[in-house]
Amino acid sequence: MAFVFMGAEQVLSGDVVSGLTISLNAPIDAAIVASGGIIVSAVVSDFGQTDIESGGEAIRTTVLAEGKYDRIASDVLKGTQGSVQKR
Repeated sequence: MAFVFMGAEQVLSGDVVSGLTISLNAPIDAAIVASGGIIVSAVVSDFGQTDIESGGEAIRTTVLAEGKYDRIASDVLKGTQGSVQKR
């Protein structure tokens, strides 16, 4: 089950979380997606951060100016469905 710890959404294997707004100015300032976890339609902005572990997925995730998208131990776009858009 996904949960928030110290401002970071923890998305575990088997979890699907959609509609996140990830920003330093929002209740959730980071998302950590474990292998087998999925975030859908997330928006990362204003120094928010998304860490996608190998095997995790980000579907239709948009990274706006000053947002940060990291894929741990893998290429940024490998394993994503749709696209990660930097605007």
